[in-house]
Amino acid sequence: GGVAMIAAIFFTLLAAMSGQYLVGALAAALVGACAGFLIYNWNPAHIFMGDAGSLFLGFMLAAVAIKLRFPSNSVTVTWMIPVLVLGLPIFDTTLVFISRLRRGKNPLTTPGKDHISHRLAYLLGSRREAVLVCYL
Repeated sequence: GGVAMIAAIFFTLLAAMSGQYLVGALAAALVGACAGFLIYNWNPAHIFMGDAGSLFLGFMLAAVAIKLRFPSNSVTVTWMIPVLVLGLPIFDTTLVFISRLRRGKNPLTTPGKDHISHRLAYLLGSRREAVLVCYL
């Protein structure tokens, strides 16, 4: 929720600066949805997002990233900015996918604590510190 909200904030600002107000409104709605979720997910958490929520947020952020255009810039900039904004989720998905394949597991259906946030919590000794590192 938090990483998605940060990405949606960036997309909202980028869309507003480039005059794409409908794309910005969609990104702003995602910011609001994530903020509403985080209120109830703050420690102690009362709700859990689950796969359906995270997949929906990922889909919507991908849709916003695809619709976002930078007319005065090159094609490289147009696709690279969303990749940078979504860098952590892209890296996490790639890392988990490859690590599960290397262990002989199905990368799409195998649950586990092998995401970046879990690894950071183990290294840092605190989930809160791991989340703050992910937000940076």
